[in-house]
Amino acid sequence: MKKIVFFFLIANLAFACKNDPKTTAETPAQNSSETTASATTSDAASDQNLKENLPLRMKNVVDWTWWFEAYVSDRKGFGQTQKGKWFKFSPNGSFEFGIYQDLSGAGKWRYDVAKETIFLTFDKDGEQQEWKTMMSNTNDIMIWMAPGTGPLRGDQAKLVRYLQRPEEGQVGK
Repeated sequence: MKKIVFFFLIANLAFACKNDPKTTAETPAQNSSETTASATTSDAASDQNLKENLPLRMKNVVDWTWWFEAYVSDRKGFGQTQKGKWFKFSPNGSFEFGIYQDLSGAGKWRYDVAKETIFLTFDKDGEQQEWKTMMSNTNDIMIWMAPGTGPLRGDQAKLVRYLQRPEEGQVGK
């Protein structure tokens, strides 16, 4: 039943989603159809310059904390293990993630504008994830859909934008 409700939520959100405009300035390096932020400095001015070169979708994603509000998976019980998980993306192509107030790790991200897909590579174990993204018109809800093959096998997640990491008990209310 949860899957049916989640499917209708995604279908409803799809009709309310806006597409990123396809522009010629897709990457800071201007050399491919994939947008990869790749700077080594982390000062605020440099991050702001990097943010200006990001595609519209990622401009609305970076610098916020994104909580998993809902997670659907065919793997029994796996969705429950994602409760309280959060991601925070930086304009320089890095991200942090954790559960509730705890930082679990970091990694690198890149965004493919044409495929509307974010690619994550985790630093600790080199795990790679691929998620097709959809964004609400208000830019405060994002849906991630994993491909039908691979380790995530069609998993889906609803992420909600917040200013800080979640406290235990705040997620899933």
